[in-house]
Amino acid sequence: MTGRYATDSSYYVKLNAIISAYDLTKFDGPKTVAVNYNAIVSSTNFSIDSLPWGTIGYKYLEPCSNYYGKEIVVTKQTVDGQFAFISCAGKELGWVDMDALKTFSTVKASYTLPIMNSGYSIDSLPWGEPGYVHVGDTASYYGKLSKVVRETANGIYAEISVDGVKLGWIDKRAFNAAFPSYNAVVRKGNYSIDNLPWGTSGYRMLDTSSSYVGKTVTVIGKSADGAYLCLAYNGLPLGWVDYRAFESFDATVVSYTAIVSDTNFSIDSQPWGEAGYVYLDASSNYYGKEVLVTRKTANGAYAYISFAGKPLGWIDSRGLQNFSTVAVNYSLPIMNGVYSIDSLPWGEPGYTKIADAAAYFGKLATVLRESVNGAYAEVAIDGQRIGWIDKRAFSNARQVSYYAGVSGQNYSIDSLPWGTAGYQYLESTNNYLDSLVKVVAESIDGNYKLIQLNGRNLGWVDYRALAALNTKAVNYTATIRSVGFSIDSLPWGTPGFTMLGLTSSYLNTTVQVIQESVDGYYALVTLNGKTLGWVDKRCL
Repeated sequence: MTGRYATDSSYYVKLNAIISAYDLTKFDGPKTVAVNYNAIVSSTNFSIDSLPWGTIGYKYLEPCSNYYGKEIVVTKQTVDGQFAFISCAGKELGWVDMDALKTFSTVKASYTLPIMNSGYSIDSLPWGEPGYVHVGDTASYYGKLSKVVRETANGIYAEISVDGVKLGWIDKRAFNAAFPSYNAVVRKGNYSIDNLPWGTSGYRMLDTSSSYVGKTVTVIGKSADGAYLCLAYNGLPLGWVDYRAFESFDATVVSYTAIVSDTNFSIDSQPWGEAGYVYLDASSNYYGKEVLVTRKTANGAYAYISFAGKPLGWIDSRGLQNFSTVAVNYSLPIMNGVYSIDSLPWGEPGYTKIADAAAYFGKLATVLRESVNGAYAEVAIDGQRIGWIDKRAFSNARQVSYYAGVSGQNYSIDSLPWGTAGYQYLESTNNYLDSLVKVVAESIDGNYKLIQLNGRNLGWVDYRALAALNTKAVNYTATIRSVGFSIDSLPWGTPGFTMLGLTSSYLNTTVQVIQESVDGYYALVTLNGKTLGWVDKRCL
């Protein structure tokens, strides 16, 4: 200002002295720098002010709790980095302490994928970020094409829109990200292209495959059953179409199981060598696994396979070995521990040992399937599938099925037939005197019986503790029509029978009859799977 507005040559010296003497720089306001980045309001304990908090003339505007969990834009910071000027949804808010913010790094994106997993949430922010809120579920948008507009810097979460409407943030695993997109040529017309897999609730036709015959499209997704493919063309989403629109070969529908018996074949989007076929996987990844064959080429050279309900693709039939089994349903205890339990019948290509039969010695196994030669059985124990076992593991016991009354006192109920190596005492027959039990297995010599009560295994008991009933198995429904009859633990008059209830409690109730006395006078009835007891058939 010297020489222009002031004639005193030492004016600036005097002015600076006055500024210093009265600390007038405090009225200059904070020094700031321009920035531009996104953050999340991650605390509720700070104010939003007209100027950085503590600056002369600053005014309180509102609490930052009003924006907790919101994504905001930081456009200015104080030089010391302590305060930030923020905006939300295009509206300037004011200054806030930087400790109230968490940096939120994202990457712009622009691609389309179908939502193929219904088990994830849609949130206002990436799951786990401060203040994130659940806004929906992927189940509501299953099969729909979503446009990804941003991703988190770590690539785990994506911000999406569906049908032009922004939804929120989603875990990228909801896209079935493991699906390898590939290019393919549309071979056949007259298949509809739909917004969802054909038949899904709310699907509608968008176009037909006829519009794209001979054109190369990108397959970006596959329905859970493999029947429909999600397509894009020139970077733009098309929709869902039947997979047969890509086939130029004839195939027949089949249904049988096989074992992947070779490691040297590819699994492809179409039979190997077909125009546009794409490598998807290697047979070595499924060696020794049991797969389901659902289609075969007309010449039988290639088979379409699925594993554990997941469609895999086409494989050379030479990579498979047929695996024929017979469905069965019976139970026997494992009574010989020297055999292995395997992923497949012992000796089948790729079988692996899972456990030893000794680990389940004495346990009651439910047999689900048998090999065609009858040598091996697939078993479940306590409702859980275990694997395949040599049927000789059942050799020291035989399956039976009849009812008996517990009539002997002071006999032990044991984990294995009494005296068998490793047997353990469980409880006494005294706890079940006069109860009706089901005998499901017995030792080969007949001296010990495996008994159940209401479907629950009790253990092994000496045959002398039981009063066998002369009954026959039946299976029909009946209605209790009369009062005045007893419901008993054994047919009325049988030694040791006790009264359990009266038919008057079940008048006009429909029951299931599962056993009858041989003379036809008494019936064993159940209700909703629970055994009630024996009744005189005159009440039915």
